[in-house]
Amino acid sequence: MYTMRIKTQHIPLLMLVAATMISFSPRSDAIIIRHDQNINNYDALADFSSFAAAGWLGLDSFGTPKKHCSGTLITSNKVLTAAHCLDGNVDGLFDVGLENFQFGFEENLPGNFVGNVTTGVIHPLWNNTATYDLAILTIDTILGITPAQLYAGNVQGRIGAMVGYGVQGYGTEVPKDIGADDRLAALNIMDIANHAVIATDFDHPDFTTDIWGTNIPHVLEGSTCFGDSGGPLFLFQSPDYPVVGVVHGGLEPGLIGCGYEGGQATWAPIRNPDNVSFLRAHGVSVPEPQTILLFLLGLGMLAITPHIGVHSKR
Repeated sequence: MYTMRIKTQHIPLLMLVAATMISFSPRSDAIIIRHDQNINNYDALADFSSFAAAGWLGLDSFGTPKKHCSGTLITSNKVLTAAHCLDGNVDGLFDVGLENFQFGFEENLPGNFVGNVTTGVIHPLWNNTATYDLAILTIDTILGITPAQLYAGNVQGRIGAMVGYGVQGYGTEVPKDIGADDRLAALNIMDIANHAVIATDFDHPDFTTDIWGTNIPHVLEGSTCFGDSGGPLFLFQSPDYPVVGVVHGGLEPGLIGCGYEGGQATWAPIRNPDNVSFLRAHGVSVPEPQTILLFLLGLGMLAITPHIGVHSKR
């Protein structure tokens, strides 16, 4: 998992892609990107308005929130994140009092505010695997950011957009310190997507390192690392760009740690029936997949992909 455990370690699509190929001043960011691509392109993708609900989860440190994980605003005052960010011991209890946590967004966003976490709930089936790695937090402030929608349908073979505030890396080196103030985004094909896990592999641009699917990386291909845990995986599909997964962790070549080309990343799948029930039981809307499916088919925008049914556990 990509957690910085509190008790121990602590620590139409082508048009949109083309629109991200513009220049921005360099910032301290997150997410692991291709070593042969300009970080500004990933930075521009992260500023896409449909990803605005992706925020950071901070642990208060002498009045300043120390970035701990990532998360997503899914109602006006509820945040979806990973259970392992809060319960590293897998005992169903919060490792640290929730009053020590805050949730916010990158500091350069207009009208940026930070909310204090007041209550929270860990998925009752959380068992240290990707499948149930979910938690819902309630904050005390309406942040003025449009919440993300959730989607519980089949996304096998579709493109996902990962957004996070973790360490920054270029796929060939040890990642840098947590970006904290700013987020980064990358794209990847969801090679495995079933009720147990969503998984992607980080294809190397120079030689074959393929684990699943195609070995040709997306121009904005990337992966996740420390501090990205709990962050969203958006379905890269207009008009809604809903969240379909939550960062759990991954496995890198040679078990050398996260952030290298040739590795993989895993997400808790929203579509798992127990996850849908958990979310709905706590006041979070998860539309029936058929409703969105018929809408997208009516627009001629949805490519149907087969369900493979293979899964990987972290």
